[in-house]
Amino acid sequence: MLLDCWTVVWAIVLTYIFIGTRYSLWQLLGAVLCVLGLVLLSDAGVGGGGGSKPLLGDALVIAGTLFFSMSNVGEEFCVKKKARVEVVSMIGLFGLLLSGVNYTHKVVDLFLKVIDLCLPLKSSSSYD
Repeated sequence: MLLDCWTVVWAIVLTYIFIGTRYSLWQLLGAVLCVLGLVLLSDAGVGGGGGSKPLLGDALVIAGTLFFSMSNVGEEFCVKKKARVEVVSMIGLFGLLLSGVNYTHKVVDLFLKVIDLCLPLKSSSSYD
């Protein structure tokens, strides 16, 4: 649960490295305060029962927070280089395309299931 807080840290590090954003002491203090608040909030909740591979789970959570931060930093980079309208339009267009592919996949699966229910395969003995 505490590893979810790494998104803020990754975003600060990645914007510093790739975009060159310089943070003031007050901004860094505000980020630390936010992370401490998240730590206190997650400690107040009931902990999970754990799993059979806790190190794998921790690595996946850290990788997820890294990729989420990379997405946010990439979006910020695009907004700085292009017009906001163009960036938001492209996000909408790609979201529409991905949703269309997902919807088509589900419709084809449903169509194949309906065909299987309506037209059962005949056994080889019925051809004799």
